[in-house]
Amino acid sequence: MDRDYESTAWADNHEQLSNGISSLFKKLADTFTLLNKIEYEAPWRHMRP
Repeated sequence: MDRDYESTAWADNHEQLSNGISSLFKKLADTFTLLNKIEYEAPWRHMRP
């Protein structure tokens, strides 16, 4: 089939695929946010007097 996006498999599963891709990008964004927080963490905030 030259246009897979018009197939019944796509029609039946496009919402699930879209949600999976959205979830993947959200997890990637969360990971980069955490890495950024770790990289730019201010160690003096955790130092005891």
